[in-house]
Amino acid sequence: EYERVAFFRTDSFYALPVDIFQVDKDTFDYNNRYAVIPAFARYPVNDRMMYGPYEAVKIWATERFQRIDHYIESSEIKGYGMHQERYIANGILPAIREETGYEVVENIDICFYRTRAADSVIISDCSDPIGGSARGIQEIDQVQLVQNLVDRDCLEFPTGDRFVELRCPEEEEE
Repeated sequence: EYERVAFFRTDSFYALPVDIFQVDKDTFDYNNRYAVIPAFARYPVNDRMMYGPYEAVKIWATERFQRIDHYIESSEIKGYGMHQERYIANGILPAIREETGYEVVENIDICFYRTRAADSVIISDCSDPIGGSARGIQEIDQVQLVQNLVDRDCLEFPTGDRFVELRCPEEEEE
């Protein structure tokens, strides 16, 4: 039986390493007391990943659907019952705290990008001024970081006011 687990989305590009014991830059949870979520893309919380004690992550990863009807029926904010990030913030995270006793904290050092079809990533995910930024991400050349990891050239494409897609297609063989 595992005591500490992680739930990572497979449609994400992990440009920086994730240590599932790290709570903050220089703080580690070797006593397994905290569940951790990313501090970027908070609308109002980031719902894309969690790691920590098994009991906490189990609620986050496997009990969402069985709890949603109760959440919608009891929600004071009408019309947002199916809004994923609000449901996590107002339904799932409080359940983790109340039912397991584990605190849920945000780690500002985590950064990963959503991937899309056609070999692309949303590189603005970790640096959105509205949703929150990962610590130090502005000092990193994110385009070069991705290009180095995929070993090919990429092109930037703005996709609206705040988001930037980085497309890194494979070169066609002649």
